[in-house]
Amino acid sequence: MQIAKIELSKWLSLTFASYSCYMGRRMEELIEQPRLLTINRQSVIGQSGITQDEMDAFLDKVSIRFDELCVTISRERPVDPRFDFVPFRSHPLYETTGGNFACIDPAFLLEKMYSGVHWLIHDDLPTNEREDLFKAWGLLFERYVHWLFSGVPKGSPAAYFPFPRWEDGQESFDGVFLRDALLVPLEYKGGFLSQEAKYSSRVDALVDELERKIVPGCRQLAAKIGSLFDTEGSKRKTLRGIPVQQVSRILPALIVQDHALRGLSINWWLNRRFRELMNTRLVRTGVEILPLNVVNIEDLERLVESSDSGTFDFIYSLHNKAVRDPEMKHQLHNFLYGSPGYGTCDSARWKEINDQIQEAMFSYTFPNEWKGRGDRVK
Repeated sequence: MQIAKIELSKWLSLTFASYSCYMGRRMEELIEQPRLLTINRQSVIGQSGITQDEMDAFLDKVSIRFDELCVTISRERPVDPRFDFVPFRSHPLYETTGGNFACIDPAFLLEKMYSGVHWLIHDDLPTNEREDLFKAWGLLFERYVHWLFSGVPKGSPAAYFPFPRWEDGQESFDGVFLRDALLVPLEYKGGFLSQEAKYSSRVDALVDELERKIVPGCRQLAAKIGSLFDTEGSKRKTLRGIPVQQVSRILPALIVQDHALRGLSINWWLNRRFRELMNTRLVRTGVEILPLNVVNIEDLERLVESSDSGTFDFIYSLHNKAVRDPEMKHQLHNFLYGSPGYGTCDSARWKEINDQIQEAMFSYTFPNEWKGRGDRVK
């Protein structure tokens, strides 16, 4: 990765290794030896395969001097300081003295593995080039969601259609699941809400941002569902290769990336907006439009992972929530918590992915130790 002056896989491995340094300590150890709360620029790499240049490049992007952190926090920003942790999220490590670094919250380090790459690129780009990043990141997000769904077992009673098109060749939904009389149209929105929208405590700032970045997904769903099931046959569009004549229930879902969209009442508000937009469309008799599920990517990963294990049906789970929580007031994860099979991760697909990640990380950080272990695993 040119911006970080280090390969992306190595940057992510160092992020996880740093997180492990803090989380791998018992509370008693930290109380008895407070020095374990810090990592040293040079000694932390020890006998690992990490070079000093790589460690320095990594620290340059995730750390900040304590005095600079104080200045950053004291700057005036359009946020409520009680809720804004962006300065800490941007640089979860702060330098104390002599090349020693302490961590404000290990969770912020782990978060770097999720959205850190995006913001790393964002902060290094000129303002006039950041819009291109948002567009590219959105496309990448779409491909990632498609990759998640592409692993759904072939024997599954629901068929997945990625990026389907209308009969005239124009793009329709971002994705579709079809199960008997149930159609699940999907739109993917990989954008992030602004700092002001998330942390200012101003409802108008949040609503404006939702209208600008997320509601277009609701509008697209409503428009496309309306076109597919219009009361007038002459206005009705058809999907290439997807038979919908028998469909009587529509379960719309909006897949989003920003964690803030998991917040309480967000799904309720977006579902209400979707309903308003859907009410402007005339849908043929016999078709029921269910409430809108807003699914954060982290929840989607768990849903798909659980489904891959063969003991959980994520289409049924979304359908069940829409029926039992029609106003969408409950958070999806909390609603599903405790459901049989939810949270299981013993599928062959995810085991293979986990093994690949482990090999990439440990063969880089501890090549000598991994060589023997890797041979045994194979």
